[in-house]
Amino acid sequence: MNQEKIGKFIARVRKEKNMTQQELANKLNITDRAISHWENGRSMPDAGIMLELCKLLDINVNELLSAKKIIKESYNEHAEENLLEMRREIESQNKKILILNRIITFLGFIIYVLVVLAAIFIEIPMIIRNIIIVLALVMLLLFGVFNLKNLQKTGYYECQDCKHQYIPTFSQMFFGVSGITKGGTWKMKCPNCNKKCWHKKVLTKINEK
Repeated sequence: MNQEKIGKFIARVRKEKNMTQQELANKLNITDRAISHWENGRSMPDAGIMLELCKLLDINVNELLSAKKIIKESYNEHAEENLLEMRREIESQNKKILILNRIITFLGFIIYVLVVLAAIFIEIPMIIRNIIIVLALVMLLLFGVFNLKNLQKTGYYECQDCKHQYIPTFSQMFFGVSGITKGGTWKMKCPNCNKKCWHKKVLTKINEK
């Protein structure tokens, strides 16, 4: 989706409704600066406010995302295009999050190893050495929790048995088994078929089972 085009469309429709940025902002209970950011293409309306914005501008969400008024005959076509574009954007964002997650986790492990090695080989009192090692372990555990939460919240997991796609709970993943050698899969119990098997990571939801 082109934020700049969407912003210009919002500005045009707002002016057609004879509303100032401040008047539209007051109706949405936000600042006029947020409206300005939308119209300049610097940001997009949040999903929670999008429907209210469309109602005030007398347009629908498809028209907003397409940055133009849509005639009835081509409504379904534009709706499908917008859904595909949103899916691509979500998938791209999820990929970036997962890459960043791997980098942070790797750096956390390297820092842990370096700190432990330094504590072992540097001449310091035993109590201080033990404290450093414990703190390094706590840091590693925090990195692990951060990594697990990102894996849980980013995208979906698909049961290899019934193909059900879902977002697992943190406890499901915590007590599951990581399949590092199986392409990032996770072994846990499926909430749909109740079978414990390998679940692969998918970035966008396709199946509706």
